[in-house]
Amino acid sequence: MALCFAKELGDIAATSTVTRDPNGRYLIVQCTIHGRETVIVCAHSDNHSDTEQADFYGRLQRSLPAHKVGVDYFFLLDANNAPDWSLDHRNLSVGPAVSKQDRPLGIETMTTLFDAYHVVDSFRCLQPYAFESTRDNRIDGKLTCQKRLDRVYVSRHMLRPTGTPAVRSTRHLWPEEVDFSALRQLGSESKWSDHATVACSVRYTN
Repeated sequence: MALCFAKELGDIAATSTVTRDPNGRYLIVQCTIHGRETVIVCAHSDNHSDTEQADFYGRLQRSLPAHKVGVDYFFLLDANNAPDWSLDHRNLSVGPAVSKQDRPLGIETMTTLFDAYHVVDSFRCLQPYAFESTRDNRIDGKLTCQKRLDRVYVSRHMLRPTGTPAVRSTRHLWPEEVDFSALRQLGSESKWSDHATVACSVRYTN
């Protein structure tokens, strides 16, 4: 796992790795962005079982430095769960009335972590009732299930109506055929993700 900073972002300093999961599941980095102390957590949750996922989020929380007031926190996740079963999940084969939440323990432990660091789901805060998916499951080419597994959580103060830094938008971007064609021209038939990208726009200056 790696975290890359765009050159255009500018004014990034004091970058250091807090911890790196030996299994490659998460990376925690401290830095300053436009003079603001920042902690960025990149994580890909375990998903073999609900219990394993709960253990993962507990381990991640124990690896983090204690919450500090005034710090900007970003959690960039493939969370491998869908917290709101009516808005973050669609089972097209059996319907919502039949399917049940499949990661209740994982979500409970994840929520405990996010409450401790005062972070919220940026997309859901900006789009309280929208359904969007970042992972579409297909069987024999037929769409069977959709979930919003990939999310960006940010400090609550970054969603204030005034002040900076402020989250302006959070979007989900799927590759288009022109993107696939460019990769194929490089000789690849597989070097792309089956998940959508989450693009979170943050304003640092007035």
